[in-house]
Amino acid sequence: MYLVVTCVQVVMAGRLPTGTKGLLTASTIVVIGGSGNPTALSQDLVSRLEEGLSCYRAHLATTLTVTGSAPDGPPSMASAEASWLEVNGVKASAIRQVMAPNTAAQLNIVATNLKRGHRVIVVSDAIDDLWVKGAVVADGLRVEFAPALGSVRPFYDQLGSVISQTSAVAAGRIIGFQQVSWG
Repeated sequence: MYLVVTCVQVVMAGRLPTGTKGLLTASTIVVIGGSGNPTALSQDLVSRLEEGLSCYRAHLATTLTVTGSAPDGPPSMASAEASWLEVNGVKASAIRQVMAPNTAAQLNIVATNLKRGHRVIVVSDAIDDLWVKGAVVADGLRVEFAPALGSVRPFYDQLGSVISQTSAVAAGRIIGFQQVSWG
């Protein structure tokens, strides 16, 4: 029963409204990055970067924080994301890079750098929002979401992701989000 309720919560969280309207200002905009090839950004990652850029241009925060996995060698995914933002008009001084092996560790670093209680706007894929919220709140931050445009899809189109997210959220609530890393 717990998993069914969690699954419904994951699906409902993935149906959040999109766009910057209604978002409150924050200390930073966190764009959840990737772990793939930093020389070829995926379309999903570019969509997240575009949404983060929209939030930044709407003056919802003065900085953008990009995340990525720690590199085996240069360049890192976070540096590739930062370069994309710079090419699209964001000053280098407004971009923060966070690298760690997984999303939970990346969010923990963001929280450590900001201190408890700060508000962040997180840009991720809609289906990931409930897990990300749990991880961010567990780290002591207040969170608002700006799901990447196009990432809100019917749950049956992404059933594998729904099942994965349901498992991660359920386990994260029980044993802690830092111990349940999926990204």
